[in-house]
Amino acid sequence: MEKAMKLKKTRLHILQKAENLRNRALTGISLHCHTQHSRELMDFVPIYAEKLPIVSYYWKRERRNYIEREGRDIDFLTAYWSPPLPPDCVYRSEIEQIENSGLDAIVSVTDHDCIEANLDFNAQREEGEFPISMEWTVPYRTGFFHVGVHNLPPANAKEITETLLDFTFDKGKQGAARLNELFAMLWDIQDVLIVLNHPAWDIEMSGEEAHSNLLKQFLGEHGRWLHALEFNGFRSWSENMLVVAIADEMGLPVVTGGDRHGCKPNTVINLTQGKTFAEFVDEVRTDKHSEIVMMPEYSQPLPSR
Repeated sequence: MEKAMKLKKTRLHILQKAENLRNRALTGISLHCHTQHSRELMDFVPIYAEKLPIVSYYWKRERRNYIEREGRDIDFLTAYWSPPLPPDCVYRSEIEQIENSGLDAIVSVTDHDCIEANLDFNAQREEGEFPISMEWTVPYRTGFFHVGVHNLPPANAKEITETLLDFTFDKGKQGAARLNELFAMLWDIQDVLIVLNHPAWDIEMSGEEAHSNLLKQFLGEHGRWLHALEFNGFRSWSENMLVVAIADEMGLPVVTGGDRHGCKPNTVINLTQGKTFAEFVDEVRTDKHSEIVMMPEYSQPLPSR
């Protein structure tokens, strides 16, 4: 049986089991997927290793041995890992899940600070069939935020990406004024969707209060450029409900982003009556309305996913 919640700008469907969704929408859209092109920090390893049965025992033992041997703790910020699947496998699994729900499917892959997967898709198939998107790392004061930049124009996507990444990686170019210029540039592209990903997540691990203050400052300075906040498939229900409350207060809709890094498809999707990604963007940007679905897999314990 399905549960539904009507929020100010968003309708949320909670599925207890797999269902045919054709009577609710024409198209399902999967946002925020990672492929092997993403480079991921490993600072999360201690957090999850502590929680997993059996693994926690060996983790604590090996960490203790390392500290005794090296005289310091393991620095996971010096290493990275990449998701296991190539772009085509990620794309096919997302398409299959949505089509099994009775919907047409569109997938927006968002690797970290990289559009290579999307460019490859468009080179191999009909131009415009795949949104050119990425998860943009935005340094801000003492931390950073992740912004989903979806549907860059194919003609100058590389140029726009280079401009955005100059801000990310060149400290001399960072600052509020320049960031406003970049957001304004994206805003002026009619079919681009700007989403603040997992905004309530203390991703920089500065502490809940410090991150909350940083988020308030960021939204105060740059929130006017956002089209939506993200309900994230890898964040908890309570955290996502906090995001919904923030979005309601700002008068923004919420869109889902599955944030998959592994082999399983996203646990959350978006519904639209549109046939194209641009039509979906218009629903969010212009109508300020969204319809989202939590798949049954969202309720599974996070460490198992």
